[in-house]
Amino acid sequence: PLPAAARAGRRPERGAGEGWRDRGAVRGDLRGRRRGLDGSLRRRRVGRIGPLPGLSLAAARASCGEAVDAASLYSLLRSVGLECGPRYRMLELAAVSSAAGAAVGRLCRRSRKEGTRVHPADLDGSL
Repeated sequence: PLPAAARAGRRPERGAGEGWRDRGAVRGDLRGRRRGLDGSLRRRRVGRIGPLPGLSLAAARASCGEAVDAASLYSLLRSVGLECGPRYRMLELAAVSSAAGAAVGRLCRRSRKEGTRVHPADLDGSL
């Protein structure tokens, strides 16, 4: 899940990530730390949250014409050891484009956010 500062809409402390809040949108760099072979602690980029430049949601949807059955996807995930309980099965619809290496999906609407802007189960479920 996102750090507490990001969930609360505040900028986290330096080093945990940068630029979490921009007019209500969550975006920025996620960074982690790991030990090098010499035992020293090193920073590394883990991921990036934000809009892709030059790609609209409409264009992504239009390029993804191969429907994916959500129940079949969850069965496949279970067969490789990733068990998603009912509260984590948020994917309602999904479509992919093998040629473009892209996918789009629609998540089920959650009625209780339990004190967060985006419930952690929704983040996990969307991945």
